[in-house]
Amino acid sequence: MNDVPPVEDLGNGVWSLPVPIPHSPLGATLVYLVEGDEGPVLVDTGWNHDDSWDGLLQGIKQTGHTVEDVRGAVLTHFHPDHSGLAARLRATSDAWIAMHPADIAVTEQLASASPPHRADAVAAQFRAAGFPDEDVEAFLAAPHVIAPSAVPDLALEDAPPSTCPAATCGSCGPPATPPGTCAYAWPTATSSSPATTSYRGSLRT
Repeated sequence: MNDVPPVEDLGNGVWSLPVPIPHSPLGATLVYLVEGDEGPVLVDTGWNHDDSWDGLLQGIKQTGHTVEDVRGAVLTHFHPDHSGLAARLRATSDAWIAMHPADIAVTEQLASASPPHRADAVAAQFRAAGFPDEDVEAFLAAPHVIAPSAVPDLALEDAPPSTCPAATCGSCGPPATPPGTCAYAWPTATSSSPATTSYRGSLRT
C-alpha cells in the first residue's frame, strides 16, 4: 500500500481522511468527514479496492465513529478515485449517496454500457489524444476497463434536499473538469461560521 498522510482533525467537526489508491502514483484520495447531530457525512468515498476500503474504515474509526454511523456521502464528481466506494458504503451503512445531476447522468450512461462498449470508448479517447495505433490495439487486445461507480440516490442541484447537510451546492468546475463538479458549503457541526467548502476533494475553510 502507498504511504499516505495521517488522518487530520481540521477543527469544527471536519476531518481529513486520506484513502489509499493502491498501485497508483496519486497515492490517496482525500475524503472528508463532517460531523453532525444526526451522524457524520462523507465528502467523496475513495477508490474501489479492499485496501482503500480498509483505509476508509480506519480513518473513520480515528474520528470516533464507525462506518455504520455514516448517514450519507456527497460526491464532488464521478471519477472512480472519488466515487468508487459509494456502493460499498451504501450497502454497509444504508447511507444515501448524492451527486450533481450532470455527473449522475454520466454515471448512468457508464452503468448502462457493456464492458466492450466502454473499452471502445476508451480506445477512441486514446486515439483522439494521439496514442500510437499499436498502443491502442494492445489495449483493445486485453482491455482493462474500470467498473462504473454506483448511481447515487439523490441529485444535488443549487439547493440540496433536506437530508443533506450542505447549505449550498452547485456546478462550478472549469471546462476541463467533469460536467457536474461541485463545491459544497455548510455550517459546521460546532459552529455556524465559517462555512466549510469542498471542491473536487480539496477542503477549504
